[in-house]
Amino acid sequence: MDKEHRQFVSDILKDKRHSRVFAAKVRELDDLYCEDKQNISEVCTRKFDRLDVPEWYHNFIIDFFKKVAGETQKKLNKFRFYHSFCLGKVDDRNTLDIENAKSVPIGTLLGEPHGKTARRQFFLCPLHDESTASFCWYKKQNKWWCFGCGIGGDVIDLYQKLYDVEFKEAIKYLTT
Repeated sequence: MDKEHRQFVSDILKDKRHSRVFAAKVRELDDLYCEDKQNISEVCTRKFDRLDVPEWYHNFIIDFFKKVAGETQKKLNKFRFYHSFCLGKVDDRNTLDIENAKSVPIGTLLGEPHGKTARRQFFLCPLHDESTASFCWYKKQNKWWCFGCGIGGDVIDLYQKLYDVEFKEAIKYLTT
């Protein structure tokens, strides 16, 4: 996010007139989240009613709805924060420095690379035991992907997974 865009977003969040918009979005996402949870509940109860559908299919549907509910919950939390910020319940000193945390090179959390190219480096994955490097750090985007685990993310996600900490704790560590 460039400096002008950040300033624009900051100006919008500081204007209390926008709190109604954020409050409406919070209500909308809250309803959607409740609906997602209801779908999961319905699928789980139907699982035992219908014996003609394979077990893997039920598990697939449940995992799908859980993923959708998780994404909805992330959006809901974001708009709750925006709404609180508009109302002045959160000030600039309490906000986390996410951009600076994301700029910390992932390579600083890892050991020696096992393979190098101009755009990426390979490491042994710190999340599972392996003998061949499957953890790839994309230097330009400062993102990672483990071909063994099948997961990836940014430096904040990696720190959370490595040390089993919450988002705020990861930000605080990475910015100090």
